[in-house]
Parts: sequence; structure tokens; C-alpha cells
Amino acid sequence: MAFRTKLDFSSNRQVLQYPETITVLSGATSFGVPFSALTVGPDPDYSGVSLTQLNLISTFSGNTGTTVYTWFDSRMQLGASVLSAWTSTNSGLTQDTGNIFTAETTTIIDNNLVALSYSGVNFDLSVVGMVDLGGGAYSGTVYTAQFDILSADTLDFTGRTIWVDVSGITRTDSLIVNTTGATFLNIGSSPSSGALYYTSGGVLTTNTSDKRLKINIEPIGNALSKVLALNGVYYNWQEDPNGDRRIGFLAQDVGEVIPELVFVNKKSPEQYMGLHYDNLTALLVEAIKEMNSGITITTQTVLQTQTVVAEDNNIELNFNGSHESSIGGGLILKKGIGDDADTQLITNENGDWITNNNFIPQGLVIPLYTPESSKNNNFGLVAYDDDFLYVKTSTGWKNIKLTNLDGIDK
Repeated sequence: MAFRTKLDFSSNRQVLQYPETITVLSGATSFGVPFSALTVGPDPDYSGVSLTQLNLISTFSGNTGTTVYTWFDSRMQLGASVLSAWTSTNSGLTQDTGNIFTAETTTIIDNNLVALSYSGVNFDLSVVGMVDLGGGAYSGTVYTAQFDILSADTLDFTGRTIWVDVSGITRTDSLIVNTTGATFLNIGSSPSSGALYYTSGGVLTTNTSDKRLKINIEPIGNALSKVLALNGVYYNWQEDPNGDRRIGFLAQDVGEVIPELVFVNKKSPEQYMGLHYDNLTALLVEAIKEMNSGITITTQTVLQTQTVVAEDNNIELNFNGSHESSIGGGLILKKGIGDDADTQLITNENGDWITNNNFIPQGLVIPLYTPESSKNNNFGLVAYDDDFLYVKTSTGWKNIKLTNLDGIDK
């Protein structure tokens, strides 16, 4: 009887499909696949060498059309069918059987013989001695450098159960799509109970984030600088240039900044790149925390405002920087002097404030001259006491006698 699959309608709307006899539906329609149409043979992905023997000697006899061997190992007979008969014209050649398999263990499914496993051989053969017996007959000795005994799993159909829904929905315990992609003709819009992803092996899974499943856990550093290096773009898909305009990132650009967000679809011949958009959330959270921690380091921040208000008592420049990075730092008022000139208040290598304009204070308080003042080597320093005004010059301190102005109109 030809092999067919049998449908069992006993389970409500579901139909259980068995690898058994033919089922005749209404209208005498047969449901099933002929056994002869199913794949058979050893599985090349699950085969290997189970034993190797080296330097073997066997003997042979025969004529120009047939060679009969007396093998060193009787299992070598499996390869005889692919070998040419030995004659004087080919005795200098080396023959190789390649991988030759035969069913090792079998079973019967629906009156059909099915292999459960395969065994095989692979060996070379060359003539080392040959005697012409006359009348086209020969005998001799052959040498095998390497004899491999093989084993393999099966590709033969061994039975499977498939659920078929009467209304048209197919259910299965394990569905494998071997083409370039699976197509769903209708996608619903119902509320979701969880996101659906796939593992590196292609198995669908939820977006699991359990700490017990993770290793090599490290905090995300410099998150804000990474976010600032990203560039969001508008785009259209090439296959739908007139469709809805999208917003997102370019995977190649993101990979240069945060390669952990990028993946490659290795199952596609084009090796297209994609992004783990959900993982971007962790980066954004850490960037926001950096902005509110007071330790954010940026090269330039532009505030579109007329006034800067700080709740803290201090505005600290060069935070987490070095002395070298502080040189030339300070405050710049754009176009303070004119449209082409800014007002600057910056520092030098000694930490002194230098301006390119004038200070016009309401008053100026001069420090008191003390014995410690003489140790200060900053030329131009001004100090005073009750009688003199002192100025530090390159040749030392100089003073000017102060005149008492009490009683003089000012």
C-alpha cells in the first residue's frame, strides 16, 4: 500500500495527522504523501568516522570485466560495487570508493522499510602485484593506505505528529521553515501579552531579562557621549519608496559607536544588518543619569537662553579635568566687544584671569601689605598699609607715601 498520512478528527476542531494509512475525505479525495516521495538516506550533517585502519593488504582474481576480492576486512565489500575491474591497463592507478553507506538498523512503518541509522566505508585501493593468468584472467594483491568505517544518522521518515485545525490553522509541536523566510498573510492588532524574539538557533522566545541567565555584567560608561554620537534619520524602505516615511537609525552608523546594538542576519545571503532597538533603552537611561549626576563631560553645550540660573553655590569649570586642560578655559561672551569680537575672561598657566577688555568696578579693594606679601613674586601686585601704597616690580617692592586727605573736599 502506498504511504499516506491519516487524519484523526476526534479532538474537537483539531485534526491529528498520523504517518499511517491513506485517508479518504468527502468526494473520494485522498489526503497524504506517497512514501516514495519522502527523503531517505544518511544524514551528512550527522555522520563521522567511527574507526580507521591503515596499511591493509587484500587479494583479488578476475578478468577484464569482473574482479573478486578476498578482503582484509569483510566490511570493505560494501565498496566493491563502485570499483572498476583490474586489468593491465589500469593497474597503475589508485581507486577510491568515496563514502559508501548502507542501512544499519531498520524498522517497519505502515508496511514500509525505514532505516534508523546507517554504516559505511571509505578506502583507497592500488595494485602492488598482478599476475596474468592468460585468456584475459588476472590475480594479484592490492594495498589500502587508509580504511575508514563510517556511521551516520538517518534522513528517512521515522514518523511525526502534526496538528491540523479544521478552520484552516495549522498547529505543530515543532515547525521548521527552511526557506528564506516565513510569511504570515494576516497580522492581528490585539493587545500583546509579551514581546516575541528568536534565539541564535532560530527558536522563538520571549524577551527574557532574568539576571540568573546573564554573565559578564558591566555598567554602561560614557553613555551620554555615545548618545550624542548617534544620528537619527528619516527614511523610506527601497521596496516601498512611496510608503509611510519612517524614523530610526542606520545600522552601519550605529555599529561604529555602539556595536552591541547591531546584529547581522546570518541566515540571509545578503547578510543584512539590524538593530536591537529595545536595548537602546538601557543606554538612554544611563545617559539621563549622567546628565543629572553633575559629572557629565561634554566638549560643548549650547544653551538657548539669556540667563543661566544655578541652584548650587558654585559653577565649576574643568570638572574632572587636569591643570593642562584648564589653561585657556574661562568665560567668553560672544560679540561682547563688537559683531566681530568677543569679550573673554580666560586663565593662563599660572591660573591668573586674563581679559581682552577692561574691568570697570564700582570700587576696588586693595589687600593689606604684610610680611607675607614680600614673598609673593607676582609682578604688578598692589598692597597697602597705613602709610604707603606698595607695588611689586621686577626689582623688588616700591612704595609711595600716602597723603592724609581728612578734611579735604573730595
